[in-house]
Amino acid sequence: MHATTSHPVSTVEEKSPVPTLGYPGVAAGPLPAEKVADIIGMIDGIALRTRSLAHAAAEAAHAGEQGRGFALMAAEVKSLAQRSAAAVREIKGLIGDSVHKAGQADEERRRELEERAKRWQRSLTV
Repeated sequence: MHATTSHPVSTVEEKSPVPTLGYPGVAAGPLPAEKVADIIGMIDGIALRTRSLAHAAAEAAHAGEQGRGFALMAAEVKSLAQRSAAAVREIKGLIGDSVHKAGQADEERRRELEERAKRWQRSLTV
């Protein structure tokens, strides 16, 4: 028995919300890190190719008639820029989803903690 309550200490500890709180959703990970790493790798590759193409296109533009391939270079640079923008949107979406899910999990944990604390308080007054 505890000195200030009529309940044994072990009963109070068993009813305490703190030791049993879990973190729902955390096991799956708030953000698919492997997916983000893949996307970042793709963006790095796009950036490298875009820089190379931009330099080549600039040189071709100076070549005059011999630089007709500039149009092909420009089309490829445009395509790479579009892919890069799509990858950035995907990363933003993943991060946004992760933040949203984390917020929901935090709110769920807060409500669960409040409910367990109320039950624990009620058990102390019984």
